[in-house]
This record gives sequence, C-alpha cells and structure tokens, in this order.
Amino acid sequence: MFKRKFVGKLGVGLLSSAALLSFILPAQEASATFFRSAPTLHVETVDSNKEWTTSDIEVTYKPNSFVGSSYVEFNFPYRFHANTRDSLNGRTLNYTQILNDGQTVRVPVYAFSSSQFKLVMVRKTLPNAGTHKITAELQKFGRNYNHAETTVEIVPR
Repeated sequence: MFKRKFVGKLGVGLLSSAALLSFILPAQEASATFFRSAPTLHVETVDSNKEWTTSDIEVTYKPNSFVGSSYVEFNFPYRFHANTRDSLNGRTLNYTQILNDGQTVRVPVYAFSSSQFKLVMVRKTLPNAGTHKITAELQKFGRNYNHAETTVEIVPR
C-alpha cells in the first residue's frame, strides 16, 4: 500500500514538474509569428490594362489573421475612384464607406466576417500609363495592422 501511494505521488510530481519546466524553458521556433504568413494583396484589371480604357478592377486582400472587430481599408492612388456601384464581397458599398473622393474605402468587419476581402470596382477608366501603388490594411483601435501593398501596371496605348 505504501509503495502504491509513493508511485502515485511520484507520477504526479513528475507530471507537474514537466509542465512547470515547459513554461520556464524557452521554446525554439514556436512563436505564433513564425507560423503566421504575411498578408497578401492582389490587383487585377479584368478587361484591359491600357491607359484611358474602361475596365473592371478586382482587388483581393487576405490579412491572414483574425480580423475581430475592426475596419478593412483600401487606399488607391490618384485617378482611381470608388463609388456606390462597386462591391466588397458581393455587397455594394455604402456612401459612408467611401472617403477621400473615392480614393479610400473603409468598411467595418466583424469576428465572423470573411478572411478574404474582394473589392470589385466596376467600369473604371484607367489612368495614365505607369506603375500605381494600391494598399490595404486592417484598422483596430486606431492602429494599422497587416499592411499589404501591391502595384498595378498600366501600359500605354
């Protein structure tokens, strides 16, 4: 009987010390940032990529993290303008979500929102030829998280 109690207490002691040491000892390559991938942003002109032509523009943003209660914000360069005909994940934009003369789109997202945001800009006249930078990010409590940027190349006629 004494032997059985001793073995039981020894087993509990070993388990608790192993758990305690696992918290104290540093883990190598086990941080959450090691396994999390970077946010991605992809821009595609559907019909044409020539200057001063009309085309749909699809912007896809994957923050690759938990969105929680935040805003997703898209920033466009000069001569790219969003309006209420454009849609995010199949829902048309409200006029309150379009800021800065259409160069900024800010939409609230919630915990059960999609993990991918697809903004479709309908029938846009493409600007002059060159490389134009588009950015997207999540905003929580006034801070920017998961910033991603890409460029779209507009070619001359």
